[in-house]
Amino acid sequence: MSVVLNLFVALMLPGIIVRTRALLAGRKGAPFYQHISRLGALLCKAPVYSPATGFVFRLAPVVYLASTVAAMLLVPVGDFSAVLAFNGDIVLFCYLLALGRVMLILAAMETGSSIAGMGDTALKLKNLPRFFFVCPVNYLKRVYINQRTIDRYLTKV
Repeated sequence: MSVVLNLFVALMLPGIIVRTRALLAGRKGAPFYQHISRLGALLCKAPVYSPATGFVFRLAPVVYLASTVAAMLLVPVGDFSAVLAFNGDIVLFCYLLALGRVMLILAAMETGSSIAGMGDTALKLKNLPRFFFVCPVNYLKRVYINQRTIDRYLTKV
């Protein structure tokens, strides 16, 4: 049930946000389901690939979508528990989202554009190794400290 709720919220929330912003600005705004119909139209179109791109450019959207859906399986929603729940699942969640970002950056850099690796993309690629190492270390440190504190408290009682 968590997966269905996640998909429903992911599809409806952007439309509700756009509609609410339009109403707050005094406009009528687009219907909340407009982005869903655009998504359907885009899925019907055939992809167009440049001859300068290779397999990474074609593989990146698939990996990005798969990593996002896999990360979604780790998220509990409301009273529903996550489909995949285990100790350290937050670390896997972070790694899955970072994997999608890495593939997106690699696809942008493979296009052959002279500005693909510049600016924001290069900065995000430079910061990802820090993310890969800091997130698990902080998580493990927090688990160890909390367990040690609990053990100390239990021995005093």
